[in-house]
Amino acid sequence: MNTLPLPKIHQRPLLLWVAGCAVALGVIAAVLFVAGAHVDDEGTNYYIPEGYRKNVTAMAKAGAIRHDKTAPADPRQALPPWGKMIFDDANANPRQEQFFQESKRLQSDLRDFNETGGGFFEVRLDGKIYIAQQFHNFALPYPKRPAWRGSFSLAGEKLPSLVSEDLYLGFSATDEDGSPTAEDYKVLRLDAWSQPRKKQTHYRARAFELLGDESPLVRLSLMGERVVLQLTNTADCEVKLNGDIINRAGSEAVGRFMERRSDLPEAKLPNNAAPLRDGDRLRLRHLRTGREISLRYGRYAGGMVSRRWLEDGREVNLVDPELAAELPYFQQLQDALNRFVQQHPHPDQIGQPNIHLTIDRGLHSSVNRIFLDAVRGFDARRSAVSNIQLEPACICIVNALNGDVLAMPSYPAPADVQSLRQRAQNGSLPGVTEAKLRRLGLNQNLTLIPIGSTTKPLFASAVWDTRPELSKLQIDEPAGGRSEVLGYKLTAPYGTLGPRHVDSKGFLRMSSNDYTLHLGLLMLTKGVTFSANGTPIFPAGKADLSAFFRGDTIPGGLDRPDVPAFPKMADCYDVGLVQRLTDGSSGMWDVGLLQPMLRQLGVKDGAMQAAAENAGPDKTTAEMREIVYNSFSSVLPERANLQLDTVSSVRGKFTSMLLGSGTNYWSNVKLAEAYARLGTGRKVQVRLAADAGSEGKPAEFPELPLKRETLALVHAGMQECAEGVEGSTAERISDSVKAARKKFEAKGLQLFALAKTGTATRRAPVMKKGVVLEDKRECAAFCLFLEVRDKRGTPLAALSSATYLQDRAATRGNTSPRNSAVAVQLTEDFFPELVTWLESQPAVKKAVGK
Repeated sequence: MNTLPLPKIHQRPLLLWVAGCAVALGVIAAVLFVAGAHVDDEGTNYYIPEGYRKNVTAMAKAGAIRHDKTAPADPRQALPPWGKMIFDDANANPRQEQFFQESKRLQSDLRDFNETGGGFFEVRLDGKIYIAQQFHNFALPYPKRPAWRGSFSLAGEKLPSLVSEDLYLGFSATDEDGSPTAEDYKVLRLDAWSQPRKKQTHYRARAFELLGDESPLVRLSLMGERVVLQLTNTADCEVKLNGDIINRAGSEAVGRFMERRSDLPEAKLPNNAAPLRDGDRLRLRHLRTGREISLRYGRYAGGMVSRRWLEDGREVNLVDPELAAELPYFQQLQDALNRFVQQHPHPDQIGQPNIHLTIDRGLHSSVNRIFLDAVRGFDARRSAVSNIQLEPACICIVNALNGDVLAMPSYPAPADVQSLRQRAQNGSLPGVTEAKLRRLGLNQNLTLIPIGSTTKPLFASAVWDTRPELSKLQIDEPAGGRSEVLGYKLTAPYGTLGPRHVDSKGFLRMSSNDYTLHLGLLMLTKGVTFSANGTPIFPAGKADLSAFFRGDTIPGGLDRPDVPAFPKMADCYDVGLVQRLTDGSSGMWDVGLLQPMLRQLGVKDGAMQAAAENAGPDKTTAEMREIVYNSFSSVLPERANLQLDTVSSVRGKFTSMLLGSGTNYWSNVKLAEAYARLGTGRKVQVRLAADAGSEGKPAEFPELPLKRETLALVHAGMQECAEGVEGSTAERISDSVKAARKKFEAKGLQLFALAKTGTATRRAPVMKKGVVLEDKRECAAFCLFLEVRDKRGTPLAALSSATYLQDRAATRGNTSPRNSAVAVQLTEDFFPELVTWLESQPAVKKAVGK
């Protein structure tokens, strides 16, 4: 064995090494400054030599670095009591030997141990070599990211709470006044509060006692509507409130904390106790074990959604993991907000509110479980798609009186996306790209989908309001199909479901495509009248469509002033009619869902909307508009646009648009909004964040620009659909609707229900020489509106739901349900959850209690 001597480290190289480190630090600081990083003393960032520690650890395990206590052969050389650390080339590979020769740091660390018995290397009683993990870490000025220090909380029951990434303490009120009794306390031992389970641990009680080794460190109790913190230990723990230690006698921080007692002047507070305030950061550290936890105080429903800040050089992340797994949209929203802060030219000017999200966790959770079980359990043999797991599905439920989005289940969930990604990587799911997986990872309520016949009430309301005489139309729908409509010969026939007689109510109840196409052509004619039996009478004896059609083509498209139904539809339901290239991002996404949140962040309305065509240049607003849409586009609904200027063929694009396909794609959340508007008669605006200082009462929304007669006519057909009148496409849910109506009638209330089904053909069948190679792909959709009214007909509570199942309108086999009934059945499954929510609303409870 050849033990290499330690080379001498000369003073000049050492000085050069130190000077080099200083220059490197200067370069890092300069780069951070040029990049716009904010450097202050609020946090500390550490340089950690991970590569060096890894190499040295490997060398120690191999014996290339070893501890030696062998006495020197020369008795004049004394061996220090701690022995010596040597590099043994007999146990080193060539790379390790080269590393030793080149690493001045390693040579210095060996010398330090041999001279002092300490430093980077340690030898403990077991004789093994250990390294001091923090020894070579050195502090760098922390480049403070422009941090957003607001927070998110959920709708529903908002308990005073202390929350962290792993722990939730909710303070539930009791009927008892005064101080809590022994029975009110939930005692949490050291392991329970300092080392909670991997998923967030939830506790609810009126009072909590957090123990150290044996005695309590702090007590927390609910007094009235405030949580009171009592300090009970000064020796075994460190308690910080907003960064200040408050359990050290005589400090200014203690004095400031005790001044809070005046917040509860009439309460009999215990000694060394004062109330917490909204937004307080409480940090508790057990000194013997070093265990600690950081908590945030506020009023939250089952835990804070997402919250980040820097504390002592590290990022503290408050997330409810169960909710994040259940509704990953919240994490995507937080990521979008981070992007916004990083791109904002003046991050210090961004508002820091507690943003109240509208999701009702109880309703969302219960519907989500039913939804995912149904979608994951769908019989793939009934679908025309070989990999049905790749096809999305979603549900959106909206409070129809104030626009709050209550639930938005989406498939695939994160676990499904991860499974699909693994299959794509191992080759069992060929052709699936990462881009597709990323899109599937978005909440599918926000992406554009073909809405099928759910478009019919929206289209009819616009046509009948602008051309009321067309509501008199009645047709005799034949069996098999039709190749001519109103004397106009189509280039290809379409299927019909007759023989049956269809009027305006039956059109919506039975979802007649034949009636829809008649209505679509009639709105392009002039001077039409109707006989007593609803047959159209034309001035020239037949429909004159020459102003619009040339054979099967539509020269110039349908963006024309002489077709007022489309602008009416846009005015009522915010659907775009043409794609304006000058709109940029604002024409592609609908910002209304997050508008209340963006306003609270300080974004002006002008930066959320497309610039007016004749508006002068406004560089600041234009730049902010791009920042907003670049940051939040992944969490905003894609904007529906009929693209009337591109509708160039009759049998292809025009008929597809009328039947809810082609260019007639909507996001599910905006479809739920449209049905909320149709049901209430008001321009309800969906939102995911509550307006600051506003409760969104119905009167705050303007009336829908439709005549009452028009609404009544549309409602009549949709009511028959919901109630299962003969021919109804929603008969499967009608018994539940009737049972719920009787339930509310027994309480002196009324239940008003509207429904409409939809089956959209996403792709026509693939045929070759008359043989079907691949079946058509059909999507199932169903929209439902429910409203509880008092005896005078005043709305007390209402909701709108939209269900979408892509490529699951079964086309194979003879099993039931089929077509849109698949979505009706799923809605029937979670219908009891909707009724429970309606019953729980304060106005309903108050009316029942009278």
